[in-house]
Amino acid sequence: MPNSQPPTICPLCDQMLLRVFSPSSDIWIIDCSLCRQFEIDDAAIALVRSEKFLRQRYVLAAAVRRAAKANRVLRITESNLETLLADVIVPKSPIDVADDVLLHIAGKLVDFAVPEPIHPSDYPLFVLKSIDEFAAVIRMIEELGWVRRDIGEWNPSLTAKGWQHVSDLRDKKPLTRQAFVAMSFAPDLKSACPEGIRPALRETGYSPMRIDELQHNDKIDDKIVAELRRSGLLIADFTGHRGGVYFEAGYGLGRGIPVIWSCRLDEVEKAHFDTRQFNHLTWTTPADLREKLRDRIRATLETYPPLE
Repeated sequence: MPNSQPPTICPLCDQMLLRVFSPSSDIWIIDCSLCRQFEIDDAAIALVRSEKFLRQRYVLAAAVRRAAKANRVLRITESNLETLLADVIVPKSPIDVADDVLLHIAGKLVDFAVPEPIHPSDYPLFVLKSIDEFAAVIRMIEELGWVRRDIGEWNPSLTAKGWQHVSDLRDKKPLTRQAFVAMSFAPDLKSACPEGIRPALRETGYSPMRIDELQHNDKIDDKIVAELRRSGLLIADFTGHRGGVYFEAGYGLGRGIPVIWSCRLDEVEKAHFDTRQFNHLTWTTPADLREKLRDRIRATLETYPPLE
C-alpha cells in the first residue's frame, strides 16, 4: 500500500519540515530543523499523534536528535516506538541535566576567553521539552557559579569553579568494585552473563550488577542512573545493538567510569559509527568471553582478590 500524503509538519515537534520524501511505500524520511533527520512510517506517525503518546513526543525527539549527533538516522516504527521511549532516561528536575549541559558548554569552547554560543534549539539533546526549560537549566548553573553570561543569554563562559567541576566530572572514578553490566537481554545471550561476564568479573575482584537481576521499588530509569553512578567499571556488550547499551556506555564515559566494550564476533560489523573507534573485545562463546574479559581487565585496570 502506498504512503498517505506526505507530512508537512514534524510529527515529533510540530515544526514545519525542511524536506520529506519516501524511498519506499512504507517509510518517510524527514528532515526537521529541530529533530534533524529520521525515518518514520505512517502507523508510527498516527501513534505519536495519539493521546497515548502525544505527551511523550519530546522523548522521541531526544532519541532522534542524539542519534543524529552520533551520525545515525533513527527509524521509528509501530513495533519499536515503545522500546525507543523506554531507552531514554527522562530527567526529573534541572539538576538532573546540569552536569550534561555544563559538559556540552565546555565541549563547544574553542577559546577560553571568548565563549562559543550555544544553540537554544539544542534542548532535545537533554530530553527537555522547550527552550524555556533549557534556559532554566543554564540560569541554574549560573546560580551555582559554574558559568557567567557577560555577553548574552546564550553565550555562557565557564568560571574557574565551572572548569574545576568539568575537570572533576571528566576525571571522576567512583571508588567502588561494582561493575555495571550493560547488555541486551535477548534469549540468545542468556548464557553470556552467567558463564562469561560474571565469572570474569568475580575472578578479578569486581561485583557484577545487572539491572534486570536487581530487586527494587524505583522506576527502572532512575535505578539505572543511580547504579551507574555507584559503579567503578562498566562492561558494555553491544551484541544486539540495543539503544540503552549505547546510552549507558556514553553515560559511563561522561562520568569518567572505565568502559570495556565487547561484542559477539558475528555482530561487531553492525556497531554504530560513533563507537567503532573504541577497541571492542570480540568473542564467540561465553567461555571465550570469560577468558578475554578477564585478561582485558587484568591488562588495563586495577584488580582485586577474587570474590567467592
